[in-house]
Amino acid sequence: MNGPGIDNKLRQTKGQTNYYFTSDHLGSTRALTNDDGEVVEEIAYDSFGNSTGSSITRYTYTSREYDSDTHLYYYRARFYDPRIGRFISEDPIGFESDDTNFYSYVRNDPLRLIDPLGQQSRADARWQPG
Repeated sequence: MNGPGIDNKLRQTKGQTNYYFTSDHLGSTRALTNDDGEVVEEIAYDSFGNSTGSSITRYTYTSREYDSDTHLYYYRARFYDPRIGRFISEDPIGFESDDTNFYSYVRNDPLRLIDPLGQQSRADARWQPG
């Protein structure tokens, strides 16, 4: 089940079990709880989305789909590699992204910016540092 915004995951069902998402200001999944409200999984990331261990859900860093075989996140227009902190292909919109580095992930500002479509960084994360 999704919420009103893009990448706003609320619930995922696997088998007979419901998992509820708790997210941070970037939309990254930080915890999953069950129907009883018990935390069944906590996920920690470094600034660029590297996490340790595996997860019940594939929707993790900035709520994007993670492929554990390739270690890449799917950002709709292209794939992001958290191990190198950049996209693995050029930005399809080129200079329209307002960034001259066509491989850059959120202009190297992953604590403040998001890029839900893999095309242009935005500062519309849920929390903005003062």
